Amino acid sequence: MPFNSELNTADFSTVNPEKTVTSRILAKVQSFANYGFSLYQTCAINVFFNLAQEFDDPDHYLLLPVLVLKHFFQVDAELFMRNPAGEMALCTPRIATEEVNADLVKAGPHYDGRRCLLPVRGKGPIVYAEKKLTPEDARLLGVLVVHTPQTLTTHELLFLEKFAGNVGFSLHNKYLAQRDQRHILFIRKLVHDIGHNVITPNIHFKLMLNKAEKQLNSLKDLVGEMASPGDAEKLELLHELMREQFQLIKSHFSSSALFLETLLRQTHFEEGHYVLRRDKLDLAKRIIIPQLERYRARLVEKNIRLDIDTCTLLKNSRTINADMGLMSQVAANLFGNAAKYCISPNPGEEAFASLNLAQVNNFFGNGRHGIQFSIFTTGRPIPEDERDKLFHDGFRATNAAGQFGTGHGLFFVREIVAEHGGVTGYEAAENGNIFYFVLPLA
Repeated sequence: MPFNSELNTADFSTVNPEKTVTSRILAKVQSFANYGFSLYQTCAINVFFNLAQEFDDPDHYLLLPVLVLKHFFQVDAELFMRNPAGEMALCTPRIATEEVNADLVKAGPHYDGRRCLLPVRGKGPIVYAEKKLTPEDARLLGVLVVHTPQTLTTHELLFLEKFAGNVGFSLHNKYLAQRDQRHILFIRKLVHDIGHNVITPNIHFKLMLNKAEKQLNSLKDLVGEMASPGDAEKLELLHELMREQFQLIKSHFSSSALFLETLLRQTHFEEGHYVLRRDKLDLAKRIIIPQLERYRARLVEKNIRLDIDTCTLLKNSRTINADMGLMSQVAANLFGNAAKYCISPNPGEEAFASLNLAQVNNFFGNGRHGIQFSIFTTGRPIPEDERDKLFHDGFRATNAAGQFGTGHGLFFVREIVAEHGGVTGYEAAENGNIFYFVLPLA
């Protein structure tokens, strides 16, 4: 499993897969016994089912059910399938001129004395771009038309109905496979497009920032050439404010470019999960402190006192093997939450946040040490009955009321830390909350 399997285990703890599968096997055996199909009829279903897995070309697998009926029972058949507009269209060689009305088979097979119309239903509704259908209509993929002037026996009709059911399930799987393949191809194309249209132009933004920095330096030089001390002081102050704003913009640009490049790597889409690009990194210097500086102004604006000693962070820091882009986003999510949810613990008291880095010996086993990063914020402790759900996707604690959010940030934190072989956690504290993660040392 690429991610922490703790949640998956909990979600399925009450399910007994062996009991469920065995029950379905016994039920299916009983059903086939009740059908009473001949060996020839059973063989026809098996041949169709096996060959349906073999053919990938629509010209082949759409023709398969009508040719199986022709070969085994010498009857002519046609297959009508919904087109992208949601209308029934003939997709096999025409036998008769009549079209089909899908409404005739909504309740089941329809026999008009010349032909038997059988519903071909999928396992679930299919979305059609140009026509909105009811869920039941959207599940009706097509109609299998069997031309027979003879009156069908109840047993023959049952066989054809079950045969059409197998056709529906098979075609539904084909549709899903083709749709997923189109999505994968589109995503791969999208990654290339983003690289060309977003990431590459970011290089030009970097050049523009460099040019702006040179202009700021020219402004600084101009201050020294001014004759009036008063004007020089005003210009000096303006320069410093512009310099601070420029550095903040530059920091946000660098992080945004890093995050974008990290999230949209082609390997993620090819593998179907985050693929780490590990480097040996100093946790404080390369990840924690750069993200702290990005959020410092936002914390200060909200009157949140920062009880943080950068020198101590650097002193306690350790080297980890980590993906810098992904772990930087972990830190950014935690600092972003601090800026949103840190409040005064009691009336008249100031809100504050503190950070801590510490080595945790033998955390991952004998001789396998870890480094723990913790962030404390003042506020109401999260209710006890909500703590187990904090890292679930989409969950938001009651203390999040009034703040915009999706409940995805902590889920992302847990996923990425787990990808690095680490763990995440929460602890309630007096007048506040502590969120932390522990990563293996390099």
